[in-house]
Amino acid sequence: MRPLVKIFIFLISINSGIAQESIPIGTWRSHFNYKRTHLIEKVGDKIYCAAQSGLFYFDTSDNSLNKLSKIEGLSDTKITAMAYEEASAIFVLGYDNGNIDILENNEILNVAGIKKSDINDSKTINDITIRNGRIYISTNFGVIVVKNDSGEIVEAYQNLGINGESVKINGVVIQESEIYLASNFGVLKGTIAQYINLQDFNNWERFDGTLVSDQKIVSIASFNDKIITTDGSSIFSYDGTDWEEIEFDNSGGDIVKLKNQQDKLLIISEAMIHSLESNSEINHIDLEENAIVKDALIGSAGN
Repeated sequence: MRPLVKIFIFLISINSGIAQESIPIGTWRSHFNYKRTHLIEKVGDKIYCAAQSGLFYFDTSDNSLNKLSKIEGLSDTKITAMAYEEASAIFVLGYDNGNIDILENNEILNVAGIKKSDINDSKTINDITIRNGRIYISTNFGVIVVKNDSGEIVEAYQNLGINGESVKINGVVIQESEIYLASNFGVLKGTIAQYINLQDFNNWERFDGTLVSDQKIVSIASFNDKIITTDGSSIFSYDGTDWEEIEFDNSGGDIVKLKNQQDKLLIISEAMIHSLESNSEINHIDLEENAIVKDALIGSAGN
């Protein structure tokens, strides 16, 4: 598993390698901070990395580094969520102010509905899930559902608390006709069907009395036909009937993210990366001293 971290460590150390070309007279060049990175995503042959003030990618086909910012067409700077769906070739960026960019075929479609709304809560995009022609946007006030092709907002699952209060959503998983939400008050489960109104908080199951009841669930993923969640220190698995805890070495600090990657589930901690295999075996790799991990991925070559 050691090669897993190599490209991440390489990317977060990049600073002076981007945009060193000369500037023609009468043109502009951006000087954003590309050193502090916190998100990474594979899009075809490119490895995209979200930095403090912009986006850059490493092109594995020619080993080049390329930057993207507002100057190159992005709508904002502070990216807080990224997601790519290979089937639709849709790459979506979410920002701290609620802005959303949909990138497809070298074109950028901006979705500013959340940013321009009169919502009083924080509008930060916490997570993005793409499935069945829809983009599910996790926010501090619920889930916003957007069409892939037009950027139209078609649904809003808000005020999903037990008494209809606002609840922060940290992630979404869709498994066939079921939708699972990672919230600050446990896991919520709904059924996607024409006759069920998911905008009504009464139509969500809350798993009362289980391991995930009332827990702050920071990340959620689907793996081996199971729902896997974490509260930052423990891992929980749901097989459709029961919740159980997955034992593992959590000495790497708080768990920041779960990520399904090429028949593995990455358990990303602050100082360690675990890999849950399809045979339920868990592998791990220690990082360099003082390294702080924000995200990771497995490339097409297994790196």
